[in-house]
Amino acid sequence: MLRRIIQSSTNEGDIIFDYFVGSGTTIAAAHKLNRKWIGVEAGDYIDSIVLKRMKTIVFGDIRPKLSEDLNWQGGGFFKYYELEQYEDVLRRAHYEDSDL
Repeated sequence: MLRRIIQSSTNEGDIIFDYFVGSGTTIAAAHKLNRKWIGVEAGDYIDSIVLKRMKTIVFGDIRPKLSEDLNWQGGGFFKYYELEQYEDVLRRAHYEDSDL
């Protein structure tokens, strides 16, 4: 279903924005369909589920139906960033008095 939605509403090279990535199904489909994507997730499982899945796709995930239909051989790349809370940064800051 995601394949049909993505193909009918975007063109190759368009950007897909998924602000609740969950297990990464939308960004995985977007990647395989040659769309750029931005995914946002606040859950602690990003390393164990989403990053693991996307690394598998880049290296040539061939099990799911979409991969078979597209003859997906892998490829591409992605970057990910972890944002910090401003309060956490302030809490870790160390201030010293100086004799200036």
